[in-house]
Amino acid sequence: VDSNIKITNINLLFKDGGKDLSFCNYNIIPHFFLDEFKDKYFCYKDVFYLKKFFSQLSFCIITISDRVSNNYYRDYSGIILKKIILDEGGKIFVYVVVPDIIISIINVVKFISKVYCPSVIFTSGGTGLSEFDVTPDSLSCLFDKCIPGIGELLRSVGSKHNINSWLS
Repeated sequence: VDSNIKITNINLLFKDGGKDLSFCNYNIIPHFFLDEFKDKYFCYKDVFYLKKFFSQLSFCIITISDRVSNNYYRDYSGIILKKIILDEGGKIFVYVVVPDIIISIINVVKFISKVYCPSVIFTSGGTGLSEFDVTPDSLSCLFDKCIPGIGELLRSVGSKHNINSWLS
C-alpha cells in the first residue's frame, strides 16, 4: 500500500436515514440512481423522505370556512392537502368542511379525534384576523400545549409563496 495515496474530490450523492433524514445531491447524482429510489422515497426541497412514513400515518383534513361551507368558494387548500397525502401513500380517514363557528369546530375536532384517532389532523382556513374567524380560539381550548415557533415557521415558509401568509 502506498501511504502517499490521497483520495480527493469525493462528493456525497445520497444518504439514507439518521438524524437528518435522507439527502440527495441533485447536481451530480446520475438519473439512473434516482430512478432506483423513486418508489421508496419522495423528495421535498432536496430532502428525501421515505414514502412508507406517510403510509404509516392516518390523516383527517378539516377546512374551516364560512364561504366554502356555503358553497361560495371552492376548497382549494383541502383538495391540495388531500392530493399530497394520497400521492405520498397516506390514508385519509375524513375530509370535511365546517363553518367558522366555535361550537361546530370544537365538535368536529372532538368527534374526529374520538372516532378515528388519526395520527394527524390538518386544519385549513379561519385565520383568526376578522371578527368572524374564530378558528384559533376554537382550537386553542382543545389542546394542553402550544409548540412555540411552529406558527412562525409556517408563516415564514408560506410568505415565500404569498406575502399575506404573515397575516395567518
